[in-house]
Amino acid sequence: RFVLLNFDRVEFLSSAALNKLILLDRKAKAAGGKLKLCGLRPEIMEVFTITRLDRVFQIKKTEADGIEAFGL
Repeated sequence: RFVLLNFDRVEFLSSAALNKLILLDRKAKAAGGKLKLCGLRPEIMEVFTITRLDRVFQIKKTEADGIEAFGL
């Protein structure tokens, strides 16, 4: 139900990958879960900002911050 994706080693993100993330977020919400992202490099974060997906996803700086954000 709770998914945290760590993008620490991601250097490139295609539009197809962004679409998959949107679909995964919808599925998580439909199942009563939550999806959060963490560890985005500045250039990847820029993609999320330009596409306004930073408003769709909860993005945390570190994996520890992401886990803590679930409030478990």
